[in-house]
Amino acid sequence: MLNQAITRFKDFLWRLPWGVFLLILLAFLVLKNGLWVTPAIETVRAISLDLHSNPVASAPRQQFLMYSYFGPLLGHWLGLSGSTQQFVLMHFCFWLIGTVAILHSLRKKFGDDLGRLAGLALVGLPVTTTCLVWLGKSDVFVFVFSSLLFLTASWPIAFLAGVILGVANFEQGFFIVLFLLVPAWLIKKPEVLNVRLLLLGLAGLAVGEGLLLGWFRYNHFHLNSGRLYYILTEDPDQFSHQIGFRFGVLALSLFGVFWPYLLFRMEAARENDRKLFAGAVFGLVGAATLLCVVLDSTRVFGLLTWPLFLLLLPGMLDEGDRRDELKKIFLACALIAVVFPPLMVAPGRMFSSANFVFAERLFTAVETGQPIFPDKNLSDLSSQ
Repeated sequence: MLNQAITRFKDFLWRLPWGVFLLILLAFLVLKNGLWVTPAIETVRAISLDLHSNPVASAPRQQFLMYSYFGPLLGHWLGLSGSTQQFVLMHFCFWLIGTVAILHSLRKKFGDDLGRLAGLALVGLPVTTTCLVWLGKSDVFVFVFSSLLFLTASWPIAFLAGVILGVANFEQGFFIVLFLLVPAWLIKKPEVLNVRLLLLGLAGLAVGEGLLLGWFRYNHFHLNSGRLYYILTEDPDQFSHQIGFRFGVLALSLFGVFWPYLLFRMEAARENDRKLFAGAVFGLVGAATLLCVVLDSTRVFGLLTWPLFLLLLPGMLDEGDRRDELKKIFLACALIAVVFPPLMVAPGRMFSSANFVFAERLFTAVETGQPIFPDKNLSDLSSQ
């Protein structure tokens, strides 16, 4: 009976016009996750207000925010940094337009089925919660331009995507390209993933980082502490605590409800394409290893592995006789995600944007961000 209900719902979703499907999906993603802002929103907005000043010069632990420069740069160019609401909504609109562009490009490149499956995946994968819970940070730009780097067949666009990733978040962009380069080099299928385009994106990353550092030097910004400084000044016990003692819950937050099934199906992929399987394992292990040196584990893992998810998805659709089964399983995973709270791991604690209260010994469920709030006086920045 449950199988029949899922089948009917699947048939309903696949009969919907593509535009209607997208509209329903986006509305649901927003209602499910809500719109939250990074606690450092006023600091980031202060960077955007005057690109020739350094508002974190006397705050070493906040200087890493300067290395995520694309959001403040875009807000300054568009004149949307005058209020907190404007600045946050700019990030949200970028996510909205970017998500539509990503799903439409997937549909155009791989077919209607994959476009809809990727949309369903966004219901359960943590990358969506990451983008909507940390509005104001670089996450939406990393999400959109790393997807573009995977999807594009254009050399100029690949280079431009790399440059923007370099300005938005060089470290995350570097590891995303690395995790895609290995399977691309192993499978040697340019129509799926082009090594030369990825190398061009890597060159763009270097150019973007070089431009950013050049801008800092030109304006005499004395930044002597970046992300590495922030990590090194944290209590190392936080990393061991969240990795060692809460690994089960951490795994749930990292993989969401889709990744376990995808990993299970990777065994079948290993039978058909061992090189792709090896490349995917390299990316997953690499992303998991980085969790030992980052505090916002779910956020980083979700962003780094989203392009890898896109890489594995077309291979699953190649099994034509099982395509209908795949649709039903993805729909079932999406339905589970409807009632399963978005779990996040940050600063040694487990967070839930749904503010669900679970077993106290397992983790503490608290709000991951703050609702969009009235403007603060920027003179208070020194006290943050």
